[in-house]
Amino acid sequence: SVNSAGLSRNANTSNAPTITEQRNASAAGPRCTPRAPDPGSAPDTPVLPPRGRIRAPGLAYNDPSVAKQTYQLLARLADRGMGETYLARTGEGSAVRLVALERLPRAKAGDAEVVRTFLESARAGALLSHPNVVQILDAGRLGSSYFVASEFVDGELLRSVIEHAKAQGRLQVPLRAVLTIVAGIATALHFAHERKSGDGEPGIVHGNLTPSNVIISQDGVVKLLDFGVPGGGPLAYRSPEQLRGDAVDPRSDLFALGAVVWELLTREPLFERGTEAETREAVEHDDAPAPSMTRMDVPQELAAIVGKLLAKAPADRYCDADYLLVEI
Repeated sequence: SVNSAGLSRNANTSNAPTITEQRNASAAGPRCTPRAPDPGSAPDTPVLPPRGRIRAPGLAYNDPSVAKQTYQLLARLADRGMGETYLARTGEGSAVRLVALERLPRAKAGDAEVVRTFLESARAGALLSHPNVVQILDAGRLGSSYFVASEFVDGELLRSVIEHAKAQGRLQVPLRAVLTIVAGIATALHFAHERKSGDGEPGIVHGNLTPSNVIISQDGVVKLLDFGVPGGGPLAYRSPEQLRGDAVDPRSDLFALGAVVWELLTREPLFERGTEAETREAVEHDDAPAPSMTRMDVPQELAAIVGKLLAKAPADRYCDADYLLVEI
């Protein structure tokens, strides 16, 4: 459970220093250092308790191998990515196990571009085998539509964690949990950014990092899902260069991570506005108030980290997620 004692309600930010001022107040240090120790899993991670969890004792959730086969849909799960997501069962006898099956709605299955993007995302994700990445197991055509099967993670989306905290009024996600979540996401991103793609090009950019693409397992392991759909997510989490249509690199994911961390700390989306045009303007030009002005227990060092992630120019952000891990 989360202890909210001593946490204050949101403060008035009318006179708040911007996140740029907070960043500049802290020594930036070198931009790149050797790889930090892997903080990818933490057994005692203090995460919010999942609600409505589906259990099936005795089934192997994390077996990395899978055969091309049929799937029996068991229950609807929280939708993610581009399709409808179900808990499904596959295999027979002792090989039976649960998977998360994402299926394109029939209305989208006739759109060649949508299908291409959907399957390319699965292709990118299938190249990644890491404890902080949801493993892609299978993909292809299913009846009149298309599907992607991935490991079933018994846990809760980060979006639900934030919404649950917000619904409780003064309840905040503890700083220790915030840092563990950020470290898990950064570890997954660093692994993907260092991994060569199927055509030999270095680096796989997530391109669609939002609180809805992060899941926290029952034992506190943070996992990232839905790689390889650049520009496919909400405008409020895209980097300025993404919105301009410029080429993106791993630093674009770090900007999105900054927006996610700011929201995790404050329980409010940073750049979301009333219209798409206003949201674009905010991402490209609006400086953010330091999270410490909304949440008083945020230390200056963490506010500076968030500020560097949210720099408008890629050159002013961390050069890679590895250095971010060192600072965390």
